[in-house]
Amino acid sequence: MYNRRRFLQSASAGAVLGGLKAGGAAAQDRFDQSALLAFDYTGTVTLMHFSDLRGQLRPIYLRPAETHPDQGIVPYLSGEEFRIRYGIGGRTPMDYVHTHEDFARHARDYGKLGGVAHLGGLVSAIRQQRPQSIVLDGGDGFDPTLAPIGVMAPLHAALGTDIRHEKAASEMSYFDRAGVRIAVLVLRGGQDDLAKKLQIQVDRAREAGAGAVVCLSREGFAADRQLAQQIKGLDVIFSGGGFHALPEPERVEDTRIIASGGHGCYLTRLDLWIEDGAVTASAHRLIPVFSDLIRPSPAFAVPSDTEDQAQIGRAGALLYRRGLVGSPWDDVISEALRAEHGAQITLTPGFRWGATVLAGQAVTSQALRSVTQGPPAATQVRKMTGAEIAGSLEDAAEITFTGRARFRQELDMVRAGGLGFTVRPRAARGERITDLRLSGLGPIAPETTYTVAEWGAVTGDGPPIDEVLTRYLRRNDRVSGRPGVEVKLDWTS
Repeated sequence: MYNRRRFLQSASAGAVLGGLKAGGAAAQDRFDQSALLAFDYTGTVTLMHFSDLRGQLRPIYLRPAETHPDQGIVPYLSGEEFRIRYGIGGRTPMDYVHTHEDFARHARDYGKLGGVAHLGGLVSAIRQQRPQSIVLDGGDGFDPTLAPIGVMAPLHAALGTDIRHEKAASEMSYFDRAGVRIAVLVLRGGQDDLAKKLQIQVDRAREAGAGAVVCLSREGFAADRQLAQQIKGLDVIFSGGGFHALPEPERVEDTRIIASGGHGCYLTRLDLWIEDGAVTASAHRLIPVFSDLIRPSPAFAVPSDTEDQAQIGRAGALLYRRGLVGSPWDDVISEALRAEHGAQITLTPGFRWGATVLAGQAVTSQALRSVTQGPPAATQVRKMTGAEIAGSLEDAAEITFTGRARFRQELDMVRAGGLGFTVRPRAARGERITDLRLSGLGPIAPETTYTVAEWGAVTGDGPPIDEVLTRYLRRNDRVSGRPGVEVKLDWTS
């Protein structure tokens, strides 16, 4: 149970440890709702941004990633490296929402994040302060698996979102606020000559009198950085799809790249000062949506659903999703697939979404659906040779680790149950996967055929993964997700 006194004591201690750098992330280590909303400066126009809600109606625990594809490069920072870069003190609320270290203890101190009623409460409060605000939804918002359209439509209307990435009627929209014009460009994926086309749109927006040009992107942070290097006159890129949450914008010359996390756990406020048709200054804050501190708005009340909160099983250890080459949640899914289909090997996609469950807590229907939603749900079993398995893993490694910005998808590595191997992220394409071995049976032979169960990447004819996982959880008293064979990372080549 949440303890407000304990929360404030921890936050106060964290403020001392964080050094309280004025205007920086550590200054947010003292928390209540008014402190979260406090903003010392007010620009010509205020932009609010959230992304990748993934249908999460209620607050959740959300453990940040521990390892990333490009270590040492924004946004791929973790742990102490992240704290140093952004001036965050250890054992503080900001440490909790951005790093994996001591997560379980921090979670019990600071509580859950997100919830549309709490996110909506923040949006409404800022709108009252700043009627000229523009609210931007970065896309991938309301998954029907977790949030039926009949439930989400009125909630989304109450948010008053001005632009939704996937619902934008055109690639360019204009908003007149406080005597200035703001152009919002929505990037559509898969375009050839994207930089050239975007430059044309930016130039047109300037010709139409835009004092600020803003882009909503789902190209991936690496691609967004590349676009910022190529495009002139683009003031802001709101980067979505990667679930990155950055306390400060990443500057590339005059362009600010902003990442607002996912699951409704963060809200960005960005104020722009616009004079003589140009942005002259900006102020930014990434606001963690601490559901135990923020007053939920009645306008965003989520209907009670006892089925959502029904207990399916119990966590024997911390179950989280984010992990570069694997995670406890994916280990549990792998165990369930092998038990269902009697397969030697399982392959599951490295999706980054899904709620975290603390050790000892109930695994609810809502939590289960949060980690199985999105792709084709059907499972399947097929025969694959060792060479085919190696080729499939090489393809997945290319998507995860490629240095070509436009081709790097915001996914973690495919999870392989019952199978161990070494990944060399910095190796050339086709040379990243080595030392393939089967649990208890030694090395994988290229010409030998193996039974493989999978889901998410193909449309199968087996039972849906949520049903498979539900049956497995109900048969087992506690699940922990301990991998049977270790997957190793080799950064030396």
